[in-house]
Amino acid sequence: MFKRTATKIAMTLLCAGLMAQTASAATPKIVSGDNFNYELRSDGSIFSWGDNYSGQLADGSTNTRAYPVKLTNITGVVDVAAGGEHALFLKSDGTVWAVGLNDYGQLGDGTLTTRYTPVQVKGLSGITKIYAGFRHSLAIRNDGTLWAWGGDNSGELGDGGGNNKLIPVNTGITNAKDASAGLYSTLLLKTDGSVWAFGRNSYAELGTGNTIAVKTPTRLTGLPSMQQVMLSNDHALALTTGGTVYAWGTNHYGQLGVGDITTRYYPTLVPNLSGVTRVASGDIHSLALKTDGTMMGWGRQSDLGIYGASQAQMTPTLIYTLSNVSTMDAGKYHSIAITSDEKTWGFGDNNYRQLANTTATRFNYPIEITGFTKAPAPATYSETYNLESPHPYPENYNNTWTISKTGAKSIRVHFSSIDVEANYDYVKTSAGDNFSGSYPQGTWSNWLTGSSINVTLTSDSSVSGTGFYIDRIEYTM
Repeated sequence: MFKRTATKIAMTLLCAGLMAQTASAATPKIVSGDNFNYELRSDGSIFSWGDNYSGQLADGSTNTRAYPVKLTNITGVVDVAAGGEHALFLKSDGTVWAVGLNDYGQLGDGTLTTRYTPVQVKGLSGITKIYAGFRHSLAIRNDGTLWAWGGDNSGELGDGGGNNKLIPVNTGITNAKDASAGLYSTLLLKTDGSVWAFGRNSYAELGTGNTIAVKTPTRLTGLPSMQQVMLSNDHALALTTGGTVYAWGTNHYGQLGVGDITTRYYPTLVPNLSGVTRVASGDIHSLALKTDGTMMGWGRQSDLGIYGASQAQMTPTLIYTLSNVSTMDAGKYHSIAITSDEKTWGFGDNNYRQLANTTATRFNYPIEITGFTKAPAPATYSETYNLESPHPYPENYNNTWTISKTGAKSIRVHFSSIDVEANYDYVKTSAGDNFSGSYPQGTWSNWLTGSSINVTLTSDSSVSGTGFYIDRIEYTM
């Protein structure tokens, strides 16, 4: 899902006299956040597409991308993790970089400032694995210590704290091998194969037998040795070293794969499923990749590439038409896979163009995602801006403001709010926008070619509204 976790594909690296494992840029991999994706190609290039409301695609803009955009502003990336609306990058030198929403400090740069291009996470070195949750982030160092930052209201950072952390902290956890960052919870896999949990537990997502939150790591009982853990919003999966899968948590759509829709408070074996090499979980669906290159799915059918609206698929079923799959991941309501010939496929929700297609908002079968040979999108830059109309504006008001950026090839403005009398008063721009009424959540204007854009507010002889605020501009150079 919002991932909560990155792919974990390793290479050997000598660092500070320790053997560190990190992902190889030569191995294609894909990760999904809530409604966006990142892909590392075999040539080391990195692409992103889908929802970009908070700049999580790292292309310097907030434009939704309906095709894969090649990033040129970060190099040396060997692994990626995608979260709710932020992403993490692991570089070959063991440093971590971050981009996107930062309202809980999940970027780890010491601020709460949203970033539209990657910034370095402070104080980290020798990192081998990274994980991005909804509002928190994790990293495993080459000495096996777990580092965490961002939201900690439910104890999801595992340090016993409860206060958000703007920079990474050493949780004190050692022998960490794998982890998964969920909504407000975390799962941890140790080198001895044991699974530990901490954070929110409102839906039994921690597998501790109850719904009581845990702020320090608690070991799960009744599990064999594990090789991977995966945590979604409200349910979790764990892959054994023998290739079988355990599941627990909420089960309204059969996302646990146990044949019913009953919540499980303890880890429960998924029946009739073996030979699994990787698991992934979306909001209400789950996936498994098998040794023969096939994919299995269970949970809400419309997220699985299966015809159906919201029916529950309560046991694992084959994802038809896909074979020779080398890796895969699950977003909130969509899924992505790469086959051995390095073709990329997707199915499920497409409302944010996370399937890189503009013809439909959902696909009930796998479609190929193309466009990886396209040139990088024009560099887009974002800046804060401070412009407001009179509040309230007077009757019979008419005024125009010009917003400019020297040297820009195109420009647009972001209204943090608009409130004018519907059908009588208007906020218009020279880009062809015509806003009337209330936009309390804000809105973007259209793009306009050139280095400036005009914004005009006009009113009639009566006033019912306060005006507008502009808090940001975007432009290309």
